[in-house]
Amino acid sequence: MNVTTSLSYTPHQGHNHSTTNNLILNLKKSVDRQGRPEYFYKGQAINQAGNMLRQVLSEENLTTITCVPIPCSKTKIHALYDDRMVQVLRRMTVGLDADVRELIVQRDVYGVVPRLPCVH
Repeated sequence: MNVTTSLSYTPHQGHNHSTTNNLILNLKKSVDRQGRPEYFYKGQAINQAGNMLRQVLSEENLTTITCVPIPCSKTKIHALYDDRMVQVLRRMTVGLDADVRELIVQRDVYGVVPRLPCVH
């Protein structure tokens, strides 16, 4: 996927709708799928997202800033805790003297916010 082109995610349309949908849905794949054949694609999506971010951010910037991943809605001790954003940032900065820090920590588990219908 070329980062210089526009990326557009379309909710509720599935993997086959677009390459962006495929990327996002694989990235969001739940950790409870670990050990299943389809979980392989989550790792690929993490690598792809990190590589894409690396393409649009200069190495100079990446070595002079602190990257702070947004945590998931689960605490680190929760069975469904997912550190995908940490992994994406680590992939983005591989081989660089970069500062990736988990400064934001989820202290409580929050319920799922009900989804509103998608209006087109």
